[in-house]
Amino acid sequence: MRLLQDFSLSSVVAGFVAVLVGFTSSAVIVFEAARAAGASPAQTASWLWALGLGMGITTLALSLRYRVPVLTAWSTPGAALLITSVAGLPLAQTIGAFVLTGLLIVAVGASGVFERLMGRLPMALAAGMLAGVLLRFGLDAFVAMKTQLPLAGAMFAAAVYLRGRLSDAIVAHSVANGLIAVSARERPPQIVYPLEGSVLERGKGPDGQALPVVMKMQAGRAPFRWLVDGKPMRESTRRRTGEWHPEGIGQSTLTVIDAEGRAASVNVFILN
Repeated sequence: MRLLQDFSLSSVVAGFVAVLVGFTSSAVIVFEAARAAGASPAQTASWLWALGLGMGITTLALSLRYRVPVLTAWSTPGAALLITSVAGLPLAQTIGAFVLTGLLIVAVGASGVFERLMGRLPMALAAGMLAGVLLRFGLDAFVAMKTQLPLAGAMFAAAVYLRGRLSDAIVAHSVANGLIAVSARERPPQIVYPLEGSVLERGKGPDGQALPVVMKMQAGRAPFRWLVDGKPMRESTRRRTGEWHPEGIGQSTLTVIDAEGRAASVNVFILN
């Protein structure tokens, strides 16, 4: 009965606005993080479904338990950091990292260490750490204006126009998240291993055969297609890692092409 007594139109509107702002301003970053991890559309939809279900259940449970409005939300800086940190990792390893991170968060929270640490941490330092995570995305937004000037420019214009009309926190949060997503989409594929000009000497496996060359790339939009000297190696893949079995020694050119047709290449030399 207490729940029905506390029910009101204002509380419903407040809850709706909180969820609406959270999803519309930050969900796009989760999409970009899932894309960077090589997740398929079905896996991305499942990710958002799990996030919504988990946040809804924990919000209800915590609010009922402590009798105060508690809204569970994902970490926007954490999602932004994922866009760059998971590039090149298989999706299975990314999921494993998530599970381990969740267990560590629970352990730290239950121990009370984090609460004591945050009590000693100056707010200015915490704000600086957050700025460090988001700085690169903010700078890349100006790079994105080269190809998406109407979109990025409209965000800046909206921020100027709405400043003073809406909460500064809501305006800054929404515009910053939009610019993060724009700048993240602008990054073309890049081969991070092997590097340009690498001289590769392959080791031997237990059977005496030469081991394959591991290839790693980051950014770009899945699926990807790898080529060696202009010849496709295999069918397109959503993974950002692969293996190459050179047919002989000498120089070769490795190329990766993403779904938008953007390419990156490196020249390597195989010794054996």
